[in-house]
Amino acid sequence: MDNITKKVGLSPGMSETLKMIKAFIKKNGFAPSHRELAETRGTTVSNINRYVASLEERGYIRRLRGQSRSISIV
Repeated sequence: MDNITKKVGLSPGMSETLKMIKAFIKKNGFAPSHRELAETRGTTVSNINRYVASLEERGYIRRLRGQSRSISIV
């Protein structure tokens, strides 16, 4: 388990997804799509949907419903 996972109680999947979102936004200036996250992580879009929803519920990210690439870090 890495330090982020230990400190905030995130699952390894959520922690890795959050790191990827932060890195993608820093590099590209906009949020990744769920498909891009899934391809990079080697998982399904369904899993990414769950991770992103959990991160939003816990207050780590925000999303605008119905808008593509609308994830922002809180």
